[in-house]
Parts: sequence; structure tokens; C-alpha cells
Amino acid sequence: MRGDWGRGCWALYAAWIGLACGAPAPPEMPHVVLLSVDTLDRAALRSFAPDAAALPHFDALAARARRFSEAYTPSSWTLPAHASLLSGWLPDRHGAVHPLRDLDVAAPSLAARLAAAGYQSVAFTEGGFIAGERGFARGFERYDEIVAPDAPQPLAPLPRAGAPDPAPDPAVFDRALAFLAGRDDSRPLFLFLHTYLVHDYWKAPDWATAGLPPYDDDAIEHLAALTGDAPTDPERWERLRALYRVHLARMDEHLGALLAGLERAGLADDTLFVLLSDHGEGLAPERGYRHHGGHLLPERLRVPLLVTGPGVVPGESAGRVSLVDVVPTLLDWLGLAPPPGADGRSLAAALGGAPLGDDDRPLFAFEYTFVWSGGARRMEVDPPATPLGLALLRGDRWYLRSGPAEGVYALGEGRLAPVTLESDAAAREVFAMGAARRGTLPAAGPVELSEEMRARLEALGYVLDAPAPEAPSPPPSP
Repeated sequence: MRGDWGRGCWALYAAWIGLACGAPAPPEMPHVVLLSVDTLDRAALRSFAPDAAALPHFDALAARARRFSEAYTPSSWTLPAHASLLSGWLPDRHGAVHPLRDLDVAAPSLAARLAAAGYQSVAFTEGGFIAGERGFARGFERYDEIVAPDAPQPLAPLPRAGAPDPAPDPAVFDRALAFLAGRDDSRPLFLFLHTYLVHDYWKAPDWATAGLPPYDDDAIEHLAALTGDAPTDPERWERLRALYRVHLARMDEHLGALLAGLERAGLADDTLFVLLSDHGEGLAPERGYRHHGGHLLPERLRVPLLVTGPGVVPGESAGRVSLVDVVPTLLDWLGLAPPPGADGRSLAAALGGAPLGDDDRPLFAFEYTFVWSGGARRMEVDPPATPLGLALLRGDRWYLRSGPAEGVYALGEGRLAPVTLESDAAAREVFAMGAARRGTLPAAGPVELSEEMRARLEALGYVLDAPAPEAPSPPPSP
């Protein structure tokens, strides 16, 4: 059994540490830290893109991690992607696919499963689409979030060299570090962290622009350029790319502080640390890559997935995996049974260095909220019963459905090229699988957004009252 194998590795490691150091063996179950960096583009990390800028803490973590080089998300925006991450269910099953739909109460909860196994389950997030009230707090004994964009920040932000004032960073890391410093609990810890720090690069705060050339930064105009709502120019796109790089470097500093905090708390050697993102970001309009949400294309759906910890063998796993694999993988590695009917599969053997092996299953991604038409992104005001878009990846064939249009494409070097069904048996099979998956949602009534929640979502750049066009853009042409 993979779980027995994973737990056996952990037991051997624990015994070795105890003998070698003369110290008591750590708890039977390792601690688990799951860090989700919202909108962390895979192409911005050297472990996946050798030409990317250096990020000392990310790079050091990647060097000792098991890296999944072909990990995909089942959605290109925050709410459905995180619901899949923490439940192990695809979006058309968990139902949290639209601002007016919450996580289905029947969906499994990683936190609840670990709490039942004796874990202290704690989360520090920045709310928004993963607010506790949307169903994400289930199973956590503490779900700590910022519930408004101007919520008080009780802990001092991390100092930044060269910034004129302390950076108004999200306090999620400060709150987590304070918790770790004061934690006195004999139970193993499950700690979930989520941040919008990288996601919010377009807001151009003073600390981010301090070291950049002068520019008339306007957050509204930056966002309009990203969503296609205003004409723009190469200079603004270069500015957005520069802001993204600065926020990424800032995120790297916080990662270093978090890892140091785990070390000070005495947890570092006993912790399974998972770093990932919910989706990528598009900052190359000349290639048709613009922002996120609504695009079910490879560069938005491929995400970083790194795992370190006792028993984890560093290296690269090249097979295709999905974020819905995270729940069964963690449970299997800890020797716990997966939730019944999970959409993902366990990657526990790969954490120990075994090959992923051939996997002929299709990987799915769904879109129920956003569509792109005429180069601009719009939102479906009312939750639809079936998806506005659907993608299916199997082998090197990529099925795409956008509105009534559908087609199959060949995937090579991250690019898509249309294929002719008549002459391609694999494409015909993938087309049939994609066409058969209608993605009908479980029955549920729409939720009412509080004014506080609406303000938080608008602060994140989501306009909730702009209807989608009747004719979404068809799948891309070569």
C-alpha cells in the first residue's frame, strides 16, 4: 500500500533522527503546511523556467523538493481552484464555481479529515473567494482571515530594504508566525496559508514602485488593461510585468520568513511542506495571454507544485497531475484513507522517488463564470447550470469547448495547434470524452453576498455586475 510505504519511510526517518541526535522521536505523524500563493505564474520560477529571475528562498526550497513539472489546475481562478484543492473534487462536483455559489456541504474537507485523525487544523488566509463563510472553514478549529480590505493589521509587516515606509503587506504571514511562536500543542499541525500578495501586483503600492522608474501608476487603469476593458500600450505591459516581479520578490521574502519561523518553532524537520498556486497569470498580450479567469489554456492551467519534508526524495516528476491529487496524496502519505469518490489519485509513491508511471486518465478544467469576447473579460451574473467553457487534457490532445464551439488541439511546448478529427483517432476519442462531460452542477440556490464580501471581491478586481456577452470567443486559432 502506498500509505503504508509512506508511513514506513516516516517511521524510519523518525527513528534515525532519534538515534542520531539522542533526542525524543518526533510525533508519529508529520506536521503538514500547505501554502497557496494565488496567481503564482509557473513561468516566473527557475525550477520550471530556467530563464526566470532568481528567488533565493523559492529556489532553495525547489532544490530540495519533489517538483511536479506538469501539474494542472481544474480552474483558472481562485474560488473553484481552491475548492478542488481542499476537497479533491472537480468543480462540477463541488459546485463552488461562481461568486454566488458556495462549496457544496457534501464535498470532502481535507481539514476535517486531518482533524479526525488528531491534527490541529489551522488556517490563515486573506478571505475573498476563500472566506470561511463560503464553506472553506469546515474542519478547521481556527480559520483566521482578513474579512475587509481595510481590516486592522495588528502585527508589524516584514521590513523591506529600500522602501520608504513599512510595506502594507497582507498580515497573513505575520499572524501565522505569531501563531507558530506561541503554539503549545502536542498534536501534529495542519497549517493552511493563502495569500493574494502576488495576485494584487496591479495595485502598485508605494513599496512596490519605490525602486522602479517613474510611471503614472493607476490601479484602475492597470486592471482595465489586464481585463481588456481599455486600450493599452507596450509601456504599460512592461510596467505590469515589473510590478509582478517586485511582488514575487516580496513573496520570496515572506516565504523565507515562514520557513525560518517553522525552524524557530522546532517544526521544520518534522513538516511536510507543500507550495503551489491555484492558477497562472497572463502578461503577454502579444501572444494572446492576458490576465486569468475564463481562459482554459495551458499557460493559465499549468501551476507550480512543490513538496518537501521527511522521506520526500528531491527531484522532478514529469507526468501530468492535477490539484485534485493533493488531498489523496497527503492522506495516503500519512497512512489515512482517501475520501470516497475522490476525483484525484495519490502521488505518494512519487514523493518517495518512484516514477509516476503511465496515467491515461483525462485531466479536466471548467469555467462557469468568466468569458472572453472581443479581447475583454466579462462575468456571467447568474450562476449557469452548465459550464461556459471546458478543457480536457489526455496525452498530447487538448479538448476545448467555449460556448457552442468545440475542438481538439495538439499540445506541444505549451502551445496548441488544431488537429483534424477525421485523420486523428486520439483526437476523436478525446473529443468524445469532452463532449460527453456536460459539467451539470449539483442543485443549489445562489447565495447572497454581504456588502463586506462584495467590497472585498471588488478590491481584488472582480466587477460583479457586468454581464457576460452572449457570444463568448471560440477556442483559439493557431
